[in-house]
Amino acid sequence: MKDWNESGIIRRDARQTIVREIRPPGRSGKDIRKWCRGKIGVEHKPVCMAYGDLKNTTGTTPISREWRVLVCIECDKVLDRWQPWPWTHNEKKPGWVVE
Repeated sequence: MKDWNESGIIRRDARQTIVREIRPPGRSGKDIRKWCRGKIGVEHKPVCMAYGDLKNTTGTTPISREWRVLVCIECDKVLDRWQPWPWTHNEKKPGWVVE
């Protein structure tokens, strides 16, 4: 008969054992984030638009009216955002921002 303390140690060791036969779920091998609609080789068609023009916005404020969003017109994916802050004076405006 085993000691009660030894059986507890064996039980805790069994809980920490990792079975390497089962592969944990992960990302697929395809890099679908960079392509339009997840199809490899199909590039996005970006368009600069105001933040308030997006279909999922509920309302705009005086500050958010100046925000710009780079959106693909095919798949509606938001590729980039730009928000001017009063203290920056448009110093770091990206090239894709169109007024």
